[in-house]
Amino acid sequence: MKSLRSSGFEVHSEPVPGIPNWVRGNDSAYILEPRFHKLNILAAGGSPSGYVEGEVVVIRKIKELETADMKGKIVVTAQKWQGYDETNKFRRIANQVAKQGALALITKCEQINKALVVYDILLVAPPIPAACVTPEEADMISRWAERGRRVVVRLNITSHLLPDPVLGRNVVFEIPGSVSPDQIVILSAHIDSWDVGQGAMDDGGGLAAVRSAMIAIKQLAKVNPAFLPRRTIRAIYWTAEEQGYYGSSSYFKEHAKDNIVFAAESDEGAFRPLNYRSALKYHGDRRHVSNS
Repeated sequence: MKSLRSSGFEVHSEPVPGIPNWVRGNDSAYILEPRFHKLNILAAGGSPSGYVEGEVVVIRKIKELETADMKGKIVVTAQKWQGYDETNKFRRIANQVAKQGALALITKCEQINKALVVYDILLVAPPIPAACVTPEEADMISRWAERGRRVVVRLNITSHLLPDPVLGRNVVFEIPGSVSPDQIVILSAHIDSWDVGQGAMDDGGGLAAVRSAMIAIKQLAKVNPAFLPRRTIRAIYWTAEEQGYYGSSSYFKEHAKDNIVFAAESDEGAFRPLNYRSALKYHGDRRHVSNS
């Protein structure tokens, strides 16, 4: 906030109550059969604590959940990378496998150029211990299962959710509109990150992109009033996005009467802006369009 004020913005924060207070512990997992091996895991965000030992059942495709016998077993996923949206479905199966009697869930971390990342499962409030494992080790377990080998895993999750939620805050600053200030355009990114990383890309890059865009617009408007935005451009740094969109959900609930005409979040990496789901057409002054 101090940095934003030094750039000439009026900045304030808004409270976001009720954020889950999950604490990472000293979590571990071992293969006991067919040979002893220490697995490289991270507890999935929001996982309850638990000590379980059991035979493994491997799930490679979502449709296999319908027929797999997982009662009293530990589910290990070994999905192939099929794009983020499709592969992301495996992060949302904790409730389903728990209902089918699974003891725990270990999800293959299957993302391009990532060995091991934290997967959040707070959105589905998992009732069983859950973790993510490296692609190499998930594939090793899958190969054993394909050969008919019995695989037994011991999982000890000491990470846990504390009983009292915590208070977070969204950070808000804006450039007032020159013609229709009551119409609001939101540019946003999230200010939180998972504990095992530094958050440089997820979502520090997005924060930098939003901040730089706001500074550029402000500076251009000083040089030439023609660059003043017609509508108010409001920048928001969301809190607790990774845990379940708590910051943005709280904001839109509290600002339900605001005339928000457009909103976007930068959370796909900041090197090359990408847009998959929206078609935008520019109707403004062509002097505003960069050639870069």
